[in-house]
Formats: sequence, structure tokens, C-alpha cells
Amino acid sequence: MEGAFSALHEASIYSWAVPCYDDDDDDDDDDDERVDEGEREEGEVEEEGEEEEVEEEEEGEEGEEGEEEEEVEEEEDIKEEEDIKEEENNNNNKQKQKKEKDENIEKKNNEEKIKKIDQAAAAAAAAAATAAAAAAAAAKTAAASGVPGSGAASIAATEYTPTAPQPPASAAAKTAAAAAAAAAAAAAAGTPSCRHTGPSPLHDNNTPHLGYRNINLIDRGGDESHVTDYAPTQSAVSSAAAAAAAAAAAAAANAAALEHLPSREGGLLKKRTEAEQQQQQQQHIEQQQQQQQQHIEQQQQHIQQQQQQQHIQQQQHHQHIQQQQHHQHIQQQQQQQHIQQQQQQHIHQQQQQHIHQQQQQHIQQQQQQQEEE
Repeated sequence: MEGAFSALHEASIYSWAVPCYDDDDDDDDDDDERVDEGEREEGEVEEEGEEEEVEEEEEGEEGEEGEEEEEVEEEEDIKEEEDIKEEENNNNNKQKQKKEKDENIEKKNNEEKIKKIDQAAAAAAAAAATAAAAAAAAAKTAAASGVPGSGAASIAATEYTPTAPQPPASAAAKTAAAAAAAAAAAAAAGTPSCRHTGPSPLHDNNTPHLGYRNINLIDRGGDESHVTDYAPTQSAVSSAAAAAAAAAAAAAANAAALEHLPSREGGLLKKRTEAEQQQQQQQHIEQQQQQQQQHIEQQQQHIQQQQQQQHIQQQQHHQHIQQQQHHQHIQQQQQQQHIQQQQQQHIHQQQQQHIHQQQQQHIQQQQQQQEEE
């Protein structure tokens, strides 16, 4: 009997069969449910407060991150402006140095050209003086030998000799001109028509010079006594006069080829003509304009490249911000899901605890009833 009773008792416990309930038990259960509902509402209120605090903290963090990003962008803009200004200053300094270098080169070239002009002028003056001296010597030799017209050549040679100091180019030109005139006079005085100094036994058509007929006689072995009638210095006079005339003409041409134009240094520019000088100046101006245009185009290209780089950087920064925002949004969703899961787990645990408590109470009640019976 006792074994059967214990078996029935165990079966009733594990099958959750409740034969009867008291009113007191119902009241206790209602009170427990009210307490559980109150605790559940309080837990929900606390969880809502915690969620609001988490959201406020996240919003504060987002605001701080936005301010930091704005400060970083402002610093980058300021740095880019400083880099642009520094590059412009460097370009200006390079242009200034290049301009100074070009001016120094041009000045050096002008000085070298002036030096060459001075040397050429001095050489022309020396050549002209030599030619004038040769012409004067030739004229004196002709006068000593009795050549008519030699006095005028000597006077011309002495009258055109420069005595007062003059600027190099003008002195050379005038000296060359005077030497050319003296040489021309000496050459005119030394022509064969004026070289006769005595009667000739053989003459053609009563002319005092060696005629074509007499030359033919000499070629055929005829009488050559008339050749001695000419002074031996007459050929030397003619040769000296011709050489002096040629040297004077060359010196005059060289001196005339040099143009004396006042320069900013106060010296002489070695420009042949004003047209060439103006042409060179125009070419120099065009080159400067081309260089300036190229520099402007390079600056514009550099500015465009910088603008493109800035635009690309802004796009990249915007994309990075969007990615960060998307990542933050995903993290927020994950956090919310995790919080919901925790809440559900907490509710499920509370429900299990409540069921377990009810089971314990029910077991205790059954044990009490059995003991009473």
C-alpha cells in the first residue's frame, strides 16, 4: 500500500496535475503577477532611459566628430593657400633672377661689342693715319722729282690730317675720309699723263707720253732710249699713291660701317643701322611677351591642376564621411538588435524564474496537503 501511494504521488507531481486550488493560492498568484508586471514596467522604463542616454551620447560623439572634421578641412584649406602663395613667391623670385641674369648678359655683350668697336675705330684711325702719311710721302717724293700737281696733293694730305682729339668713331671716319681725299689727290698727281720730266725723242702725235707706236717699237726690238727719259721714282710714286688710296678707302669703309649711337652706359653701341637695332629690340620684346604668356599659361595650368586636386580630395573626403556614417548606422543597428536580444533574453529569464517559482510553490502546497492528510 505504501509503495502504491508513493508511486501515485510521484506521478501526480511530474504530470503537474493539480486536484484543487484554494482561494488563498489564487490571491497569491494575482499578487505575484502584479508584482511581476510592475517590475517588468520598471525594467522597461529603465531600459528606455538607458537607450535614450546611449542615443544622446552617440549624437554628442557625432557632433564632436563633425566639428573635428570641419577644423581639419579649414587647416587643409589654409595650408593649401600658404603653399600656393609660397609657390607664387618662388616663381616671382625665379623670374626676377632670370631677368637680372639676362640684363647682366646683355650688359656684358654690349661692353664686349663696345670694346670691339673701339678697337676697330682705333685700327681704322691708325690705318687712316698710315695712309695719310704714305700719301704725303708720295706727294713729297713726286714734288721732289718734279711731278706737276704734287704740291696740291701735299697740301691736301696735310690739310685733312686731324689735329684735335675727337670721339673714336667720328675721328676714325673723318681721318679715313681725309686720308682717302689725300690719297686720291696723290694718285691724281701721279698719273702717267703728268709724269713726263723732259723731251722724248720718240713721241706719237706730239704727245709727251709713251705711245702705242713706241711700245710696238720696243716689242720689235726698236730704240729704247726714250724709256730713260722718265724719272725712276715715278712708278714708285704711282704705286705708293695707289696703295695709299686703297688703304684709305678700306679704312673709310670700315669706319663708315660702324654706327655711333649713344647707349644708356654713355658709350658706343655697335649696331650697324638703327633698323637692325629696332628689329633686335622688337624681337627681344616679342620674346619677353612670349615668355610672359608661357608663364601665365603655366600658372593657369598649375591653378587648374590644384583645383582638380582639391575637387578630387573633397570628393574623397565626402565619400569617406559617407562611409563612416554608413558604418556608424550599421553599428547603431547592430547595437539596437543586441539590446533587443538582451531584453528578450531578460524577459525570457524572468518568465522562466516566475514559472519555476510557481512550480516550487505548487510542490510545497502539495507536500503540505499530503502532510495534512
